[in-house]
Amino acid sequence: MAANERAARVVEQRFFAGLTLEETAAVLGVSLKTVQRDWILARAWLRKEIAGDSTLLEPPAPPAQARQANSLRLPRLDDPV
Repeated sequence: MAANERAARVVEQRFFAGLTLEETAAVLGVSLKTVQRDWILARAWLRKEIAGDSTLLEPPAPPAQARQANSLRLPRLDDPV
């Protein structure tokens, strides 16, 4: 198993299955040190990927209808008819 595949498995076991580092090592049949290294590698990669996509950090744009409705103004009493 390649290192990046193993790191993905570590994330699965740690994040989704809720296993400890020791439990993850036992399930994957690797040393605790290997799991620790893969966990650090995977978290760094995820952090970089999330930060690299700035659209994830920005609030979503309002729908076109909402933008159009916000640009309308109510008529005033002194507006010409």
